[in-house]
Amino acid sequence: MIVPQVLTLYVCIIKSHTSSCLLTQPPAIVTYQMDKKAFHKRKAFFLSFAAIKYRNGIHSSGIWTIFFSKYDTMKMFMLLAVAHVALATCYGQQPAKPLTKEKFHFGKQQDDNAGYAQAVKVGNTIYVSGTVSITIDSVGITRLYQAIERTLAHYGAGMQHVVKENLYTTDIEAMKANNQYRLPFYKNDFPAATWVQISRLYMPEAKLEVEVTAVLPDRPDE
Repeated sequence: MIVPQVLTLYVCIIKSHTSSCLLTQPPAIVTYQMDKKAFHKRKAFFLSFAAIKYRNGIHSSGIWTIFFSKYDTMKMFMLLAVAHVALATCYGQQPAKPLTKEKFHFGKQQDDNAGYAQAVKVGNTIYVSGTVSITIDSVGITRLYQAIERTLAHYGAGMQHVVKENLYTTDIEAMKANNQYRLPFYKNDFPAATWVQISRLYMPEAKLEVEVTAVLPDRPDE
């Protein structure tokens, strides 16, 4: 009578969520003993089953079980790495949910010809496209920031909600010399800012363009 060889096995149990493949609990490693021949049969079945489900993007609840043999440590770690790759692939297969965007473009949603919107609000964040001026002086700078204020006002926001400012100009020395006309709009509550001198802007006659990002508070009274 031949006595079956009994092996101690490592079992990696991965429990996934029904529709999203999110782990409902961390992978667990447990051990138990079984016949060597039965081990090889079950190992091939479970590995093939898991690979097919991941490859086809089938997301079902339950326990994913991958068997590893104690007598082959290298294979155990290789197969565990494969399991992690399969999970990462599963995450990547999930389609992103549609993003809710609230657009503003001077009485319409966007400029279909140029392909942009003056402002887009996503969640509590407002992204304001570049507002331009053809002069870098008191009149041009004042009108530019007033236009930004009107855009923010569409969402119930103001300059106090601006957290980032990007400024592009063909003459940064002129902008530095006239910064005094920009400062009052922030009422001494300045955002993070980046100023860059460039050779030209989208509009050939424009000399200054400013874009801002604003964040609304979670509660209106904040």
